[in-house]
Amino acid sequence: MTLRDEFKAFLEDARISQNKAAELAGYSGAVVSVWLHGDYKGNNEALENAVRSFMIRERSRRSQPVIAFQETDNSRRIINALLMTHREQEIALVVGPVGTGKTITFEHYAEQNPTAVILIKADEAMSKVILIGKIAERLGLDPRDSYADLVQRTGDTLQNRDMLVIVDEADNLSDGALELLRQVVYDKGRSSLVIAGLHRLIFRIKNLKNNHQQLASRVGVFLELGALTARDAEKIVCSVWPNLGKETMDAFIRAAGGSGRALRKLVNRSHETTVANNVSVPDPDVVKLAESLLLK
Repeated sequence: MTLRDEFKAFLEDARISQNKAAELAGYSGAVVSVWLHGDYKGNNEALENAVRSFMIRERSRRSQPVIAFQETDNSRRIINALLMTHREQEIALVVGPVGTGKTITFEHYAEQNPTAVILIKADEAMSKVILIGKIAERLGLDPRDSYADLVQRTGDTLQNRDMLVIVDEADNLSDGALELLRQVVYDKGRSSLVIAGLHRLIFRIKNLKNNHQQLASRVGVFLELGALTARDAEKIVCSVWPNLGKETMDAFIRAAGGSGRALRKLVNRSHETTVANNVSVPDPDVVKLAESLLLK
């Protein structure tokens, strides 16, 4: 089988479009199309190396275990808080360290309630204009409208919708953006709002210098999360290897250190090692190797 035939078969099996695959390989769809027809006049060796590397990466990604959402103590508390906030049209503040399951639980809840939840993941580059544009777009509004129009139309639209707006990693937002959420979603839109992030978010909101008295006074649900429990860590690992030995399980729990995010990385990297060595389950040495690749 030629590389061209292998590439075509891979795209069909993986259900990846030719243009998307070309982009991931670092080329345009037009260039890859010409290459597939045998008419490419450029550096064929460089292109073919890029195609091979792309297929190796994708096969590795697709061989990783799918860790389904697992109900944990933290996820139950988060979902209960979301239900309460949505039902009572409150503002909720959810805080906890990295790896406590905030993001994965928000994503799960949004998937289960696609028409009633808007989930936004904030970052440091998200200005008030970008933030309101993302919420407006999820409501079916044109995000290219002027800022003033977006604020007005978003608030008006939310009034007629029983929506829950969740902003994850909200500690990345500016003070102005946090106030915008309170004004547009809760005050004008009369809708439920969840603001989530690291513990520093508490101090941001309570700090009088930041002028968040209006926001702080409206927080009706507060949830502070702790580390992933050993029992829940075991449940996550067992979703991949149901009959894992106690010594190896203890190694996973110790290495994760109460972080669900770290645990998932450990599981994925341990799985890669077991596949490479043609064994069915990892042992403590495999977990130790995976742990050595984590920044702690």
